Amino acid sequence: SFLTDLDCAAEELVFVSDYVGFDLQFVRWYCVRFTNRDPFWTRQLDLMSYASALTHRPQPTHASRNVPDRWLEGSRHDHSALNDARSHASLAISMLRENRQEDFTQRVMGTTRFFYQDPSAPVPTGPPLLGSAALIVRGEQILLEERNDTEAWAFIGGGMEGAESAEDTLVREVKEETNLEVVACELIGAATDPTRIAHYADGGVHRLITFVYRAHVRSFEPLQVSAESKSVRFVPLVEVGQSIKLIPSQRPVLEIVRRAMGATSR
Repeated sequence: SFLTDLDCAAEELVFVSDYVGFDLQFVRWYCVRFTNRDPFWTRQLDLMSYASALTHRPQPTHASRNVPDRWLEGSRHDHSALNDARSHASLAISMLRENRQEDFTQRVMGTTRFFYQDPSAPVPTGPPLLGSAALIVRGEQILLEERNDTEAWAFIGGGMEGAESAEDTLVREVKEETNLEVVACELIGAATDPTRIAHYADGGVHRLITFVYRAHVRSFEPLQVSAESKSVRFVPLVEVGQSIKLIPSQRPVLEIVRRAMGATSR
């Protein structure tokens, strides 16, 4: 029988549905009516609630809506009972697998995820974070850091602390991350797109607002990599965003830099 198969499948069963409160009452009634027992007891997972928790978005009206396409790969939802059950199971497995992987990655490796114009980006859970980024030029090359918390590159910079001004933040971050001393700077733009989002390892999700400066340093000789970075190096501007992969939220910063470099070269 169906329940015998379930007993062989797992010691503890979990009922999964995109309308758990509605669907479970019928399944539970049949189980109790014909076998005098409930194999699921209190173990149930509502896919809509789980999707909302993982994406940090309002609860969708249907489990297959407002969720990343990667969670729906291979699923077929056509209102056929068997296909719908399989699609729900596939969706649940995708979410569970990604949640476990993200949890492991963030706990063990301290990964930060960055988003820009990405519909799967989580909704901010805290206030916007203000910061500064530095355009440091040597000849035709610009200085970038390869970050420790993500597999990509970024402009030198970081978030404001305490009562710092944007210029104070710039000077401090450049010193901390490169050991270079900023002696002068000019504001060349601000990256304020509301879709620039960071999801930090501690679970915080914030919108990023970044002031971009052309930074002049005293000397390039003391250039050193900090513990916050895997490496720092000067790269040709034309390679940035091509062979040099930037974190997504840095793309608007790159556009500001390209405009500034274009204006400088004329």
